[in-house]
Amino acid sequence: MRAVTHLASMVLAAGLLVSCSSKEGGGGNGGLLEDASFGRRVFRPPPLDPVRAVPPHNIHRNGVGPYELAASLQETHALLPSGSRGVELFEADGLFDYRLMRTEGDALLVGVGRRGGVAFISVLDPDIARTESGVGVGAGLQELIGALGALKAPENQGRDSRIITFTALPDTRFIVEKGKVVAAVVMPSIPTNVVASDGETGVAETSCKAAELDARRGDFLALAKSPKLGTAGSRAVSVHFACPTSDRGGALLRNGDSIGWAVLDGQSGEPRLVASTSIPNLSFLDSLDTGAAREEIYAVSERRTVQLREVVVTRLTLSGGRFSSTWNRVAFALEAKTASWIGARMQTADFLVEMTGRDGAVAVGGIYMERKQGALRHVVPVMQIELPVARKSALPVQRLDGGSVSPGPRDAGAAPLNP
Repeated sequence: MRAVTHLASMVLAAGLLVSCSSKEGGGGNGGLLEDASFGRRVFRPPPLDPVRAVPPHNIHRNGVGPYELAASLQETHALLPSGSRGVELFEADGLFDYRLMRTEGDALLVGVGRRGGVAFISVLDPDIARTESGVGVGAGLQELIGALGALKAPENQGRDSRIITFTALPDTRFIVEKGKVVAAVVMPSIPTNVVASDGETGVAETSCKAAELDARRGDFLALAKSPKLGTAGSRAVSVHFACPTSDRGGALLRNGDSIGWAVLDGQSGEPRLVASTSIPNLSFLDSLDTGAAREEIYAVSERRTVQLREVVVTRLTLSGGRFSSTWNRVAFALEAKTASWIGARMQTADFLVEMTGRDGAVAVGGIYMERKQGALRHVVPVMQIELPVARKSALPVQRLDGGSVSPGPRDAGAAPLNP
């Protein structure tokens, strides 16, 4: 009897529950699934947009994160997050010809060249991209070297001292100012293909012994810093060993705008300054193999006025204990009117030049940097040009006895190489 009574109670309770539910739902067909709060919901399929990578991106051999060299404009634009700006034209005759895309709050700059593929990727701010070892923009120079290991010595190339590359990432140029990385640019390196006109290699197989002088680098560096060459306290001091005059070799010294040539004295065995001169606004100098019998000395300098910036490449020779200028050309020029077209200011524009020796020519490229309100706005590769090197210059040889080099006429034969 108790079991029957309990079963009847359960049935009655279930009936009351169904009855209440029906009344609340508005009728026999108005169950919980037809409640107004549920009936209005519309479930749509998820969006078809791909999952996008977010910072920090990985700086790798072929690009930065999902952005890769040689990718098409369409492929790259599809990777940009919603809300990114459109494509920006960045053009200046003889300097740039890019379609720029900015992303990650303008901290990542992707440039597409005239052939339609990505030509470079620039990282402008910290926390946007790092290497696998965890370093990037904002890292100190020693921290960078400790993380990436061996520096990559440019093959037959001279470059601005602010550009640093590593064997681990040969196509990434880290730009260092005041001991810190301010930008990183992934871009193809300038190829070197020095072959002499007779089909044999140039200086590479000579008996140059300049490398042996590296053991005395400290002594040569002290000479470069001494009053014999330049002003004490200059930050721009460098030593480069080369063989432009003999197999024995010597050291190219630089102190600010002053240039010197030093060798080891035959009697005392100490570094001795043989010749010196100066070039106003000197950027750097180095020795290159351009297929001649010996290495040649090339210097890069700038001429600056309110309306014009010019980058000048000069070849120097040593004869009779004196420097001579036998060849010079304007590699790049930026006028104030052109700067205004690309939204740049002449006062903050800067060229970080690279030059590479080739058979009978010097290939000149590098990176253009420009700031706005103290922050980097553009870090863009300059279009590479090839300057033919005349062995017998039509210009008179200019003796440099402590004086300056006067830049010669522009090289009308210089032809831009496609990015």
